[in-house]
Amino acid sequence: MTAAATKHDRPHHLLLAVGNRSRGDDAAGPLFLDRVQPILPDLSSVWHTEECYQLQPELVEEIKTTRSVWIVDATQEFSTGTELATVAPATQFEFTTHALSAASLLALYKKMYGDPAPPTRLLKIGASQFELGAPLSAQTQRNIDLAIDTFLQTIASHSAVDTTSKPACTN
Repeated sequence: MTAAATKHDRPHHLLLAVGNRSRGDDAAGPLFLDRVQPILPDLSSVWHTEECYQLQPELVEEIKTTRSVWIVDATQEFSTGTELATVAPATQFEFTTHALSAASLLALYKKMYGDPAPPTRLLKIGASQFELGAPLSAQTQRNIDLAIDTFLQTIASHSAVDTTSKPACTN
């Protein structure tokens, strides 16, 4: 049975909070997760959460058992606001380091399992300070607030989550 054939039987959704808490605004993903977990007390019944410094090839194993994936990460592409996008797999899987882009991670999934990855969204949080030991900027804190609003509004609309999912593993 292929991964695509069983996608509705997958028990949970995966929320990947990407970033390094010791590098200023790069902590946006993990801080987002810290703030979302108490807001959604039943988060662990539908979601599996992971905090990681960067996207790595090993994450395809986690993705294999999920119905959908959300990746939350700081970006230097802009410093104000957030951006939510659906991720499409890269046309080819190539990487030169252990870190991957979201599109490369999905391409690796397809290469390994022969099926498309579950629907994946990337929530980028605008950031500007990534120096080791730097504090979180006030602007990125506001951007995290916006990201939480975006996440909650999207899952409330059921466009990202089927709330009848079976219980998930907890982190």
